[in-house]
Amino acid sequence: MNTRATLPLALVLSAFAFPACYDVDEKIVLKEDLSGAISMVVTVTAPEGERITREEFERDQGSQLAGARAEAEEQLPEGVRLREFAFDWVDERHFAFRMAMDFDHLRLLEEIKDPEEGEDGDPKTEPSTAPTASLAEIEVEEREDRWIVRLQLAQKAEKEEGEPFVNPKEYEGKTFRLRLESSARILSHNGEEKDGAILWEKKMTEIVSAPADIYAEWEVAK
Repeated sequence: MNTRATLPLALVLSAFAFPACYDVDEKIVLKEDLSGAISMVVTVTAPEGERITREEFERDQGSQLAGARAEAEEQLPEGVRLREFAFDWVDERHFAFRMAMDFDHLRLLEEIKDPEEGEDGDPKTEPSTAPTASLAEIEVEEREDRWIVRLQLAQKAEKEEGEPFVNPKEYEGKTFRLRLESSARILSHNGEEKDGAILWEKKMTEIVSAPADIYAEWEVAK
């Protein structure tokens, strides 16, 4: 049996009140029983001409984000727990979101609801404000005596006419970093091994315009 889980960057991105571009640092920790944790730091750069003071951020963004954690937790199934959901004002054009969650089994992630989707199934967010719902995607294949786990970059969503949601030029100078830590046996990957982890670093222009070449495969005994 195969299942596919898309890692929930949308829980962070859905909190934004205006279009922006991002630097993303993501960390995945996976244990041999397929429990683990995901954490992200998304540093947001507002568009040219947009400014927000600390006072405005705390008043306007802060009031909107006050209920964002509760809304995010509503998307999570039993066995997935939101450990951190916080935001920081950096300067008038930058602020950062931090999210961390723990899960009892990797397959539970596929049960996370999409906060971009309304009750009628239509998107709640305009395409220009949501370049991608998530970045990393994990597939779990169940075999008789073991699990095979594959990580890759999720496919980017497109408008109906086949055009991308965003202009890649808007993301020039931005970076996506992914760190994978696992005690399971790695079969193959195309990242960089460092300090017991596997690391990837890609330009965000690659992420939003075409699937970047990120993958890993490992096996876990039952």
